[in-house]
Amino acid sequence: MVAEYQPQTGKYYYYTTDQIGSTRIVTDDTGNIVYAAAHDPYGGVQQTWGNTFNPELKFSGKEQDAESALYYFGARYYDPALYRFLSPDPVIPTALALYNPPRWNLYAYCLGNPLNYADGDGKYSKYVHLNLTFILGLKVGLPTGLALRIAQADQRVDENWKTSSFNLISGFYLHFPNVRQFERSLDIALSTYDPEVLGMALHTIQDFFSHTLNGYSLSTGGHFLASSLGLDDPDDPWRDLERLSLVAEITEMILEEYKRRLTTLLINISLTIFTAVLPCLAI
Repeated sequence: MVAEYQPQTGKYYYYTTDQIGSTRIVTDDTGNIVYAAAHDPYGGVQQTWGNTFNPELKFSGKEQDAESALYYFGARYYDPALYRFLSPDPVIPTALALYNPPRWNLYAYCLGNPLNYADGDGKYSKYVHLNLTFILGLKVGLPTGLALRIAQADQRVDENWKTSSFNLISGFYLHFPNVRQFERSLDIALSTYDPEVLGMALHTIQDFFSHTLNGYSLSTGGHFLASSLGLDDPDDPWRDLERLSLVAEITEMILEEYKRRLTTLLINISLTIFTAVLPCLAI
């Protein structure tokens, strides 16, 4: 929803949301901020500013029941105090669940990992890697198709068994990289022209800031075990909003540099072609 009309005041109120659709700011038709809030990844309100208006939609763009404080996601109700849904997931891909233990908990919200996953309707979750990278790609001015291709390559690192974090042989260090592996991925991201390669490098870079810098690795096996089993881990790094902001900032910077690099390449190709064709035109 873009705007809400209140017949009591005769005004329109305009919504500004974050990457998962949570209402961050509401302004009236004169541009004044009448509501501003920051939610934690599980839906709790961390802080509000200028709260003179009660928006219809709040966390994840969903309505909150005034009496129970539950959010209605469409397929089921979610309790932000318990960090879980009140009924089991009505739709779960069996093949995906067989190799992904967190999906065995049918009541978990975003598999206990709400900064890595998004849930739009109360059914099985979708990765935030896809949404975050796609939105930031559009923000820096990349064509829609190109931004989506990069974002999909970013997401596939988690979805492909060969590169998933559950494959400890070939995939683990794509998600829990050390400093050397992070630097290598950054070098790749800042030099490649291939959107598929860029997407994979972005995934490792994003996970470095969200996982490795928070000590989330095999050295803290309890946290890894909690995530793998879909259990509630109070030290889960994906709950850190400051770290998520850092992930967004570096992703935007890399995508901005990618756009600049592509633009320069296209200009140079055009000049080369023009230089080659110009003598023929003169003749």
